[in-house]
This record gives sequence, C-alpha cells and structure tokens, in this order.
Amino acid sequence: MMFFFDTVQTFSTTGKSAKGKLLQEMAMRFKDILVQGDYAPDNIVLAMREQAAQMDEQFTRGRKTFIDHTIDRSGDSGQIMAVPVSDVVDFDKQAYFRIYYHKVARTATIPEAAALVKGGAK
Repeated sequence: MMFFFDTVQTFSTTGKSAKGKLLQEMAMRFKDILVQGDYAPDNIVLAMREQAAQMDEQFTRGRKTFIDHTIDRSGDSGQIMAVPVSDVVDFDKQAYFRIYYHKVARTATIPEAAALVKGGAK
C-alpha cells in the first residue's frame, strides 16, 4: 500500500520560535511525497513523536508538543498535526503544522495510463 502526502500547512504564529521552526521544517519534508508501506502513516507519526520529544528536551522553556493522527471513516485519508499542549488554548488555534495524506488506490505506468484513456484495462 502507498500513501501520498500532499498538503502541508504551517502557521507563522508558531514558526517564530526555534522549536516551532524545526517542527515546521520536519513537516515540509513530507510535501508531495509518496510513501510505501501498509503502516507508513503510523510509523511516521511514531518517528515524529520521538523527534518532538527530543525537541521538547532541548527547548525546555515552551510547552510540550503533541503529535495527533486522525484518519477519516473510510480509512483512505488522514491528517497528522503538531500542537503545543495547553489546558487553556484550543488545539486548532495554535498548530505548528498539519499534514494531509491519501491512500493511493493504484499506480499505472504511462502505457497503462494511455490504455485507460482508450477504455482499456482498469
């Protein structure tokens, strides 16, 4: 199975700190990439959580970072989001980044795609 990571949103209000900038740079590495593996999004989230924990240890003045992973009901798309943990501020207001991805239904070579145009094999 493959997943296409397409849209990456970063937010200027959280990118001003050194930690925010590093988190956003991490997210931008996933813009427009195709990742193979049945559990690729889960593995990426685990790696991001480890990296965020290291950043939290390095930058002790700010709030801890929470990496959230949500999947739509169909299981075909999802979102990875990083936010500073706070009891007061709504999570949607101060995200470091949001990454959106979609499951790739199938792939085709150029000849296969040309055949599809002509009504060939599906």
